[in-house]
Amino acid sequence: MTDVMEPKKVSTGTGNEHDAAASAERLTEPTGKRRPVAKVVIALVLVAGTIFGVRYWLHARAYETTDDAYIEGHIVQVSPRVMGHVRKVFVDDNERVKASDPLIELDPADFQARLDQAQAVADNALAGLEMMKVTAPAGTQQAQAAVEAARASITAGEAKVQSAKVKIEQAAAQVRAAQATVEQGKAEVQAAEAQYRQSQIDIERYQKITQQGGSTQYEVERAQTASTVALANLNAARKAVLAAEAQLAVTRTSEGVATEGLRQEEAGLAAARAAFEQSQAKYTETNVAGERVQMAQAQYDQAVATVEQASLQLEYTKVFATTDGRVTRKSVEPGAYVQVGQALLAVVPDHVWIVANYKETQLRDMRVGQRAEIHVDAYPSHTFQGHVDSIQAGTGAKFSLLPPENATGNFVKVVQRVPIKIVLDEQPGEQYHLGPGMSVIAEVRVQGQ
Repeated sequence: MTDVMEPKKVSTGTGNEHDAAASAERLTEPTGKRRPVAKVVIALVLVAGTIFGVRYWLHARAYETTDDAYIEGHIVQVSPRVMGHVRKVFVDDNERVKASDPLIELDPADFQARLDQAQAVADNALAGLEMMKVTAPAGTQQAQAAVEAARASITAGEAKVQSAKVKIEQAAAQVRAAQATVEQGKAEVQAAEAQYRQSQIDIERYQKITQQGGSTQYEVERAQTASTVALANLNAARKAVLAAEAQLAVTRTSEGVATEGLRQEEAGLAAARAAFEQSQAKYTETNVAGERVQMAQAQYDQAVATVEQASLQLEYTKVFATTDGRVTRKSVEPGAYVQVGQALLAVVPDHVWIVANYKETQLRDMRVGQRAEIHVDAYPSHTFQGHVDSIQAGTGAKFSLLPPENATGNFVKVVQRVPIKIVLDEQPGEQYHLGPGMSVIAEVRVQGQ
């Protein structure tokens, strides 16, 4: 039995047409195979986008978020209670200290000398008291010497009072000069405001004329440039007024210090006069032994009080930390001369909290006690837990240096921000160094607590 052979297909076209058909078949076949893979990828992308969108929507419903937030904390300014030269500085910037650690030591030589002098006066007063008790009748000469010493104290006190009055007059002259500077600055601000308003009017006029074809765009740009210059001059004038007012405050402080100095010198003069009158009375009543003993006792008590005061001033030469924290803004070095109340450095305690400025439109569901998540820019991989402690009674703009005055000019409604205090549940350790001013992102959970 023979095999039946199939007849061969005979191409009626050319060889090029056969190759073209084969190429088209090869191109069509891979595209068909790739279509299911593309559909699967598109489906996965849509599913992932849907899941992400739903999660984002749920998160946005449950949380109120702001990046206008920062870390806040107490800053304890350290200043001396006496004036003098700095002998030692025991700390440096960013160094950790504990309460009662020594920070600064002033040169105690002058204060030690005053204490020794006061102690010597007290010892002398005690010896005089003991002697007075024994030799009261012979105290006339001693009473006379006391009168002369008191008279010398009055003379010295009057000279000090006169010197203090001269200082007050100088301080008053400085205050008047500073006041004049402030008034001049205010006048310059008014002039700058007038120029700025005129520049705005010029801009509007040139724009109208330009629209009517009566002016060129160059003139409008010149008017806008003049307005920008006028605004810069206005801002500079306002800053100059602020600086002049600050200088005025400094001069008034100097005047107050001079006045306080005069008051102290007058008090000293009054004390010297009182001592003089007391010594005269003592001299007049030298025959009264009992009264002379009492006067000696009063002098001794006064000398003891002076010793105690000198001892306190000697203790004040050593400045100690009042709280645990880190040293910052150190502006004192050994050898510097410091004044009473001068800020030498600051100690920042470890306890910090968050001040988050939320828009007023975000406060509808926000309550005290709600949970919060804090993301510090310095540690983006760590989330700090906290809770809302309090909501400020007023917007941040209301407590600014120049609060808005909506009753003047054209009112434009602006969404305000309200500071929210967020307290951390646990203060960070040494692993996370958080300091006042660091930027954070605060998220408060307002739903699903």
